[in-house]
Amino acid sequence: MSQTAYILLLSCERYAGKVPLFLGIDGVRFRRKIVPGDTVEIRAVLAKERPEKAIATCHAQVFVRGELAAEGDVTLAMR
Repeated sequence: MSQTAYILLLSCERYAGKVPLFLGIDGVRFRRKIVPGDTVEIRAVLAKERPEKAIATCHAQVFVRGELAAEGDVTLAMR
């Protein structure tokens, strides 16, 4: 989930060329087991941002066969 959030932020022009630093996760819930061989689809959206400090929180969700398997918030600093 954090890598997907990194890609989302790096696609924003204001963060192009910056290095993402993992700050933490919050509210992560695992809804179903993910086993070897499963194909996962990970989605992330920007939930909140502090542009003056280049810190962003993204809400990420992991799906397996269309079913929600995990979700949570990932906080990143862009330096």
